[in-house]
Order: sequence, then C-alpha cells, then structure tokens
Amino acid sequence: MLRKLLPSNLKELESSNNIAGIPVAMIQVNVLNCGGIAIGTQTSHKIIDGPTSTTFLKAWAISARGTGEIPRPSFIAPQLFPQNSLLPRDTMLAIWPSLLKFGKCVTKRFVFDSSAISTLKDKASSSSFVPNPTRVESVSAFIWICVTVASRKRYGSRRPSVLSHIVNFRGKKASSLPEHSIGNLLWIATAECQAEANLELQSLVALLRKSIMKTSGKFVEQLQGEKGYQKVRECLTELAEVHSNGGADYFAFSSMCKVGIYEADFGWGKPLWVSPGGIDGLVYQNLVFLNETRNGDGIEVWVTLDEQDMTILQYETEILSFASLDPSPFEEPQD
Repeated sequence: MLRKLLPSNLKELESSNNIAGIPVAMIQVNVLNCGGIAIGTQTSHKIIDGPTSTTFLKAWAISARGTGEIPRPSFIAPQLFPQNSLLPRDTMLAIWPSLLKFGKCVTKRFVFDSSAISTLKDKASSSSFVPNPTRVESVSAFIWICVTVASRKRYGSRRPSVLSHIVNFRGKKASSLPEHSIGNLLWIATAECQAEANLELQSLVALLRKSIMKTSGKFVEQLQGEKGYQKVRECLTELAEVHSNGGADYFAFSSMCKVGIYEADFGWGKPLWVSPGGIDGLVYQNLVFLNETRNGDGIEVWVTLDEQDMTILQYETEILSFASLDPSPFEEPQD
C-alpha cells in the first residue's frame, strides 16, 4: 500500500519523454477519503540524504503554517568537498557485488518500545566495553545478533559478518558543517564480526561504537579541500577490502532517529506516522532502517532480507521477545 502513496515510478516518467534525466525530488500529495493527507516523497540519494530531506520538509511545513523560524539551508558543502575529476567513477563498484543479492526479498517492520530499549541498553552496557550505549547502538547490535543467528541456522555454520552504519557528518566536533547543510553528507562506518566470535550484545556494541567513533570531526576535516582527494581514495580502498569476502554476510544499517522528522507540522498537527517506502525488486541489499516512533520513545526497525532468512528471523531468533511485528502505528499514545 505504501508504494501507492509514493510519486510515479521513474520508469514511467522517463518513458513519457517529458523530462531529461532523473528528477532530484518528486512529491505526491494523497488526499484520503477520511479527510487525512499522506505526503509521499522520492529523492535522488546521489545528492540528497535523509537529513537534507528532513530539513526541506520542516522548512516547507513552517512556511505553509506561517509561524516559526524556517531552517536556513546551507550550501557550503561543495566548497568544503570540491569535486575531483581524478576520483575514479567506478571506485564504489568494487563494493557493490558483495552487497547486492538476487532473489525475492521481504521487508518487515519491528517496533521496539521504550521498555524493550531500556532492557537492551542495560544488557549492552559494560564497564570494560561501552558503559553508556545509545539507543540506536543497542538496538542495532541486537538486530545484528538476530540476523547473524538466522544466517547460521540457514547455512548450518557461522559466517563472518559485516555491519555498515551510515554516519552523519553534521554535528561532528571540529566539523565546519552547519546543521542544515544540503547534500549527501554521509559516510559508511563498518564493524566486522569474525565467524568464531561470541555473539554477545556488549562486545558487538563495542565493535559498533569503535567503528562509528572513527568518523570524528578530525576525520571529516581530512576529507575536505584538495588534500581530501587522497584520503577519500584510501578510505574507499579500505571499504572495498572489507567487502571483498564472498563468504561473509553484509548488513547495511541506516538511522533517521533524532533528525526531527516528526516536527513537520503543516498546520494540522504533527504527523501520525512517518515511514520509509517499501523495497521491492529482484535486486536488493540486506537493509536495516531505524526510525523513531511518534512519541520519540520507541524505535521502528524496517528489515529487508531474503524471504527464507526473514522467516528464520521471525520464528527462530529472539527478535519478537523484544519487538512487536507490525503493530498499528495509529494506536501509539499521543505526546
């Protein structure tokens, strides 16, 4: 059903001969019989990321409402990260073969309430590893354990696994990027778990924290300017090496928590529900998308896996001991 609320398929637009190339952004406003409104957006991830989309939606809503301070977009990114024609265009292609999967995928929505998240945070914290894990770290590491267990049950043995988590450059200390910088200002933090390693929440949170901490403000500075070209090449080469093991499992995580997506009030109140669009097609990735619930206390986790892996995840792991499978988003208590 979500697919029907999103803008027209790009293939349909391209076949109409009315446009040149792919649109940067498309918006579809759906007026429902009950009087409600659903706004579907589709943007090009080549130049627009989640925080950029959120800034646009919040600014649009404030402008339409006529009250409040409109976020001022910053277009400083091209000056800090100048395009360099020497960077091979196919560098990232060395990574994709190991990430792409062919077959039938399934996307499921698992919702963790505040109580479950608190329990996971307590289990994930340790004086010797990470004493204060975040909500996103705790839930991500737990999901990592569950999908790894599902893989072991399917293949009969443990395989190495790699978790990649998207890190936002904005807000990093020593970084000169304003909060509302426009662009695709993200990086990939990778954490590796060897086949023989123990699947303990504390140790996996430590691996995740260590990988994310590498993307510091100092690291962002090293990527800037003309000298940043060499650093980018080095990092992409390292990513290619990490993703070169055909016998490993790869899971790509992304989080839209704490970006304020539920603040987009067009005048009728805050959104009842904000969600990513569905993923379909015969080519896909093992994707895990985290988003806050409406009251901000819980986390929705959208997981895309092979159909067989998803069945094992649901019925042969601990995931439903902490999360509810696809509960109605409209039954959540209001703020």
